[in-house]
Amino acid sequence: MKNRIVHVLMMMLLPALSFAQGFVIRGKVPGIISGYARFEKHAHEDEDQHQFPEKVRIVNGEFELRGKVGKPKRVGLVISTKKVMMLLENAEYTIETPFSELSELSVKGGALNISHLRFLQAKLQPEAFVQQNPNDPFSGWLIMNFLTADSEKLKKLYDQLGPVAKSSVFGEEIKALCDPALKPTLTGKAAPAAILTSLDGKQFSWDRFAGKLLVVDFWASWCGPCRYFIPKLKKTYEAYAPKGVEFISVSVDDKVDLWKNAVKEEKMPWQQGLGQHGFSDAGLKTPFLFNSIPYMVIIGPDGKVVAELDFYKKERLENELDRLLSEHK
Repeated sequence: MKNRIVHVLMMMLLPALSFAQGFVIRGKVPGIISGYARFEKHAHEDEDQHQFPEKVRIVNGEFELRGKVGKPKRVGLVISTKKVMMLLENAEYTIETPFSELSELSVKGGALNISHLRFLQAKLQPEAFVQQNPNDPFSGWLIMNFLTADSEKLKKLYDQLGPVAKSSVFGEEIKALCDPALKPTLTGKAAPAAILTSLDGKQFSWDRFAGKLLVVDFWASWCGPCRYFIPKLKKTYEAYAPKGVEFISVSVDDKVDLWKNAVKEEKMPWQQGLGQHGFSDAGLKTPFLFNSIPYMVIIGPDGKVVAELDFYKKERLENELDRLLSEHK
């Protein structure tokens, strides 16, 4: 029992100890003739909390990146012409693989990143992973990024977490959200202003949809779950557009060409828009109170938000539309 308590206390102290040390990523990637290693642009948001290094030159396939993060963060690491996603915390990482085989699975190290890779390989829904790994701090990360919209379910998920997960930074954030007085919401409030860019380069706002019930789907070309949901959204569009419901997909992509290519590939028949400032805190995710995508809001004819649907709750979209249409007859 005593050893168990010591182990738990050490796990609680690890984040503080690792923050003092910062992170280091050491790469040995044969096959790169020349190039740089750097973090993707939107990894530099919250600069007062994070210390990200400038790009470093890759010499004979080797590089080293050092810095600090205020809390664990999912980032894109660009190595020459390839990008790999990783969950970055203040820990040591190694990447030792030929450039031709470079992938997310090549990033070794960091307890959260290891769990993140297990999650991807298992192909589980976030809630299923949490239930199978209640004491893993990564379960807290999953809850914060995918499962915060339903307050009752959020409380149940928090209660399922073990002591190590609850003591993590994500566990503390979930605990705060479980207090209804502390959880922010837009429902019942005027939709935050947004300047969007259409596929033909023209700017527009929510005013274009005044007096209509509007489904807003926040997504990005790089978001697998977003694109996986599009076929389902097409069926919803076909069923509800004839009833007067408007739809718009708002991308939080950083690059216009990636957004346009994804729109072309997905063949979405409804209005498309590109938000300003991508997925950074300066973009739409801050006023619309979301930390991850896919994320949806429904805006009523009066311009007020009437529903907020995260990754888990989006399956209730049609039920919400039925309810709202009956209320606006």
